[in-house]
Amino acid sequence: DFFDGPESAPWEFERPTGRRNMLRQRYEDLATDIYREALKESTTAVYDILRVIAEHDGANYDTLVERTGLARSTVRYHVRRLAETGVVSREGNPVMVFFVSRVVLERAREILREVRPEDTPEDMDERADGRRERREEQQETNDRQTDTDDEEPDESTHTETEIGFEYLERLSASIHDLASLRDRGRIDDRDVRVRVDELPPPLQ
Repeated sequence: DFFDGPESAPWEFERPTGRRNMLRQRYEDLATDIYREALKESTTAVYDILRVIAEHDGANYDTLVERTGLARSTVRYHVRRLAETGVVSREGNPVMVFFVSRVVLERAREILREVRPEDTPEDMDERADGRRERREEQQETNDRQTDTDDEEPDESTHTETEIGFEYLERLSASIHDLASLRDRGRIDDRDVRVRVDELPPPLQ
């Protein structure tokens, strides 16, 4: 409970060191992640998402969907990956997507300009329109396929083999044999039906 006051020996504290270096290394790692995502050859989707976030200093999912032309599920997938690597954070309700710090934001803007120096807003709008058109075409194809699957089969379009018809001349039994079997109850109307083909034009 007592101390020596002004006459006591000064305390010596070890000043924390290395934090600045740790932050610098962390930002360099995030910059590498941004480079890798923005330079993907298979898709420009992530580049466009990063660009919208950088231009608006944060964006919600509606803005990302509108500006990139990507499906909402695709946007959510890529944002989740970026958040897991620490490049962006998701906050609020509705969710806003931000770069994790002002330093990372400024670095991202530099990287995006560097990887696509000639890319213009019109170029991104064109990519967005193309994605929307492809999604609409795919949806129309899926709808047509669903309609086809739901249609009742049209017997008039089937061949004799598909609907079970067989010409009498190809049967081992005669018409009299079939009549006899029917009379004896061995077969019924479900087994035998007669279809008369229209005569070809030369015989009409």
